[in-house]
Amino acid sequence: MMLESDPTGVNGARFKSSNVAYFSDQLQLDACLKNIITDLRQIDFTNPQAARSLINGEVNRTTEGRIPELIDQLSRDTRFALVNAVFFRGLWAKAFRPELTREQDFLVPPGVSDGRVQMMVALNETFNYGESTVLDARVLELPYRNSSFSMFVFLPKTFSTASILDNLNSQSFSEVYSSMIFRTVNIVGLPKFKLNSKLETELISTISRMGISDVFDPTRADLTDFTRLANLFIDKAIHQATVEVTEEGTVAAAATVFINTRFGGPGPIQDFVVNRPFVFTITDKASAITLFAGHVVRSIDLEKIV
Repeated sequence: MMLESDPTGVNGARFKSSNVAYFSDQLQLDACLKNIITDLRQIDFTNPQAARSLINGEVNRTTEGRIPELIDQLSRDTRFALVNAVFFRGLWAKAFRPELTREQDFLVPPGVSDGRVQMMVALNETFNYGESTVLDARVLELPYRNSSFSMFVFLPKTFSTASILDNLNSQSFSEVYSSMIFRTVNIVGLPKFKLNSKLETELISTISRMGISDVFDPTRADLTDFTRLANLFIDKAIHQATVEVTEEGTVAAAATVFINTRFGGPGPIQDFVVNRPFVFTITDKASAITLFAGHVVRSIDLEKIV
């Protein structure tokens, strides 16, 4: 199933997602499963190349070519693949002026240059701004045009993002957001960049640390709601994401697959220049759902956009 908001993009922001469950056509699935999973497809995994091409093609279409090859290879013994893909394109409510973009040092602990980045600049603009003691950070909201989507940039007051990473959750985000107010900021600087990441073995360990581990253990996994004729569990997980930030706005895409292969008021703020490690989210404020999150540590993380 694919959901898409504003497919024309006229209103300034587009978001679409697809969630597809691919099961082997050799499995006898419970009849009620189709009432639970909206888009369930049974395919021939014994032809792994064709199955891989089918799944990658669906992800490629959803992400508009940003993630063309999510799965490198499949086993002919694959029994299911649960795939999620999302795509977002948003134009800034207040676009950065390209002629103001300049190179600037990106600073890392203890405050030394790690390289130079292309810094987009906005001068004397009004932004929703806040500070958080819990996160030990300043926060700026960069809204996308005619939508409920915004990028939130968390800039640590030091050169370390440890407090942000340790304490940023739905509660702390809600607290800082409710305390934010519109302020005039003399200078806003945000790197122009592209981020790409792909996680495989790290994804399972990360999810396990969050408390979800049984589904990866063949002795404890219980997926009998799918089929009672096979002892299914998840033994492979892949997540790939790309985020591109320019003067005009943001384009972001991500895809994840789980596979079984074995059975007003105050004075102006002087500046908010993101020239050191930072964290950002792209959040839909209407649903309080974060679509993308990123953590930038070094200038080398920021692939330059020509």
